[in-house]
Amino acid sequence: CLRLGRDLVVNISTENRAQACDWLERHLEGRFRIHRVHRLSDSHIDSMVLALRPGTLLVRSKDVADLL
Repeated sequence: CLRLGRDLVVNISTENRAQACDWLERHLEGRFRIHRVHRLSDSHIDSMVLALRPGTLLVRSKDVADLL
């Protein structure tokens, strides 16, 4: 997950991660907005996307930017 203020970006690459995101949505409802990104990475999302400041992301490649 990436936390960007009140937004959580969740990498959904497996069924287990989808279930974890379901749990997050239930328990954090009203406090955070959760955005699902499907199959961005098989590993950690922070190896693909890094928040530098509000409104600015550093991404590994153009392909990653296109997925977002």
